[in-house]
Amino acid sequence: MTDSSSLAQVRKTALREIRILKQLKHDHIVDLLEVFREDNRIFLVFEQLDRTILDELQGRNDYSGIEPLEAKKIIWQMLKACDFMHSHNIVHRDFKPENMLLSRNGVLKICDFGFARQLTKENIRDQVPLTEYVSTRWYRAPELLVGAPFYMHAVDVWAIGCIFVELVTGSALFTGDSDFEMLKLIIQMFSGSERLPDELRQIFERNNLFKNVSLPKDDSIEYNYEQTLEHKLAFL
Repeated sequence: MTDSSSLAQVRKTALREIRILKQLKHDHIVDLLEVFREDNRIFLVFEQLDRTILDELQGRNDYSGIEPLEAKKIIWQMLKACDFMHSHNIVHRDFKPENMLLSRNGVLKICDFGFARQLTKENIRDQVPLTEYVSTRWYRAPELLVGAPFYMHAVDVWAIGCIFVELVTGSALFTGDSDFEMLKLIIQMFSGSERLPDELRQIFERNNLFKNVSLPKDDSIEYNYEQTLEHKLAFL
């Protein structure tokens, strides 16, 4: 990355990633080996891993996902790393298959902490607003989709759930091409078992980005078992 004033935001993001990774030494978090500056550039040196979860999924011609036992091993490693991060009040905010590295022996390492944020006690107490548009859309939690100004560790847990379904089925769980479409798909998926909290509906209604559209009411959606999460995972 070029070390110039025109890339101040990039530098800020990189320095935050460096600071966070120096705190997070864990078996399932990528190891930052070295940071150095040369020719007015900053270089980050990481351990080398062979592939990502996305590579693993795309390498299967039948798009059927991976074996459930193997998926559970991967998710277990992911959850251990996530628990470690959250114990340090660090939220990754961009969990997705591309950011999950795998070694030849199947060891998982989480990478790309450019969107990560450390929450202080003051942040939590005062509910200091955080960046809304983080995380790749298909893995965004409902609070991110409606534009909630404050959110916490649960956004990472939601993304892990989405990744697990993708691992065992071979297809992403929610594939909306907009935040509004994503919310509709989520409400439809959980119709009959869960409902979008009133607080999030109110945030949605106040968000100017959604001023010309409205969400379906939870009780207005016809129940369809084939569209439920239970159906998608019935083979487990």
